[in-house]
Amino acid sequence: RLEVHAWITTFLISTATPPTSLEHVFHKHPDYLTENNAGEKNIAEGYYLDPGHPDALAWNTNVVMDLVTNYDIDGLHFDYVRYPQQNAGFNPVAVSRYNKEYGLSGKPAPDDQRFSAWRRRQITDWLRKMYVRMMENKPRLKVTAATFAARNDAYHNRFQDWAQWMAEGILDANL
Repeated sequence: RLEVHAWITTFLISTATPPTSLEHVFHKHPDYLTENNAGEKNIAEGYYLDPGHPDALAWNTNVVMDLVTNYDIDGLHFDYVRYPQQNAGFNPVAVSRYNKEYGLSGKPAPDDQRFSAWRRRQITDWLRKMYVRMMENKPRLKVTAATFAARNDAYHNRFQDWAQWMAEGILDANL
């Protein structure tokens, strides 16, 4: 009756101390890291991949699918499936994509409602795609995520729309 659930730190890739391995995504692809609006990359607990950067999402997709495909796991738990704070998501590629989508230029404000919704959508859309791919591979896989219990904080500051994720059924449990 023992189940094995893989646990991954989805977007957090390092604490405030950078990893030493040159093979780590931190060193191989520093261009995938999120930034605050001042260009700082070490935010809150450390360094995060930016969910608004398609190549960062592809990196995470490969990690997840490696686990799902090559290991006999019963579940997958997404930890840190969020931005570190409201003032994050300013990776140049992400901002360029946002601006192109809305016909804008420059950096939006951290609390800009449209930019907030866009960042929230980056995570939600990626989770939707991941759920479909994981279920195609392992239909009985349980999918869970660590989320902020305070709905307002999760939604407005971390861009976790866990209520929507649960309503859609792309999470089996939200912890």
